[in-house]
Amino acid sequence: MRPTNHVIFVYDSKEAKRNVLFSYIKFGLESGEMTVYVATEESINEIREAMQSHGINVEEYRQKGALRILNYDEIYIIDGEFNINVTMSVWNKLYSEALAKGFNGMRVTGEMSCFFKHNLLQELLEYENALHRVLEIPMIAICAYSASALNESKDPVNIYTSLLRLMVQSCLLE
Repeated sequence: MRPTNHVIFVYDSKEAKRNVLFSYIKFGLESGEMTVYVATEESINEIREAMQSHGINVEEYRQKGALRILNYDEIYIIDGEFNINVTMSVWNKLYSEALAKGFNGMRVTGEMSCFFKHNLLQELLEYENALHRVLEIPMIAICAYSASALNESKDPVNIYTSLLRLMVQSCLLE
C-alpha cells in the first residue's frame, strides 16, 4: 500500500481483525510512521492490551506520539452526528502533526461498526465514496468491517455491493 491508498477489510472474528490490523499497525510503527487506530467494538484499553499481546510496545510508541488509539466519537461520530468535513479535518490535523513530529507518514485504521450502531449507513457510504474518489491526505488507510455488523444491517446486500463497487472503482483509478 502507498500513501493515499485506502482499502476495505471485512473480518469474521475478533482474532482475524486483530491479526490483520495489528500487523498493519506494527509494520507502520517499525517503518517510522505515525499510526492511528479508531476503536468502536472494543474499548481503548482492550485494544491497548491486545496490541501489547501482539508484540507492540504500546506505551513506548504512545510516549513518542507514534501510536494514537482513539474512540470513534473522537473522529467519526462526534456528539451523535457524522460530518465528513469534520472527520477529514481531524485526519488532516493528525497528518500535519505526524509530519511536524518527523514521522515518515501516517497509516490509520478504523472499525466502522459505529456507523451501523448509529444507523448512519448513508453517511457511511458517503464517507467511503469520498475516501475512494481521492484520498487527498497522503495516508494509508484500512476501514475494517465486522461481517456480522454488515449482515445485521437493514440492507446488507446493498451495503456489500456499494462497498465492492467503490473498491473496484478506486482500483481502476490507480
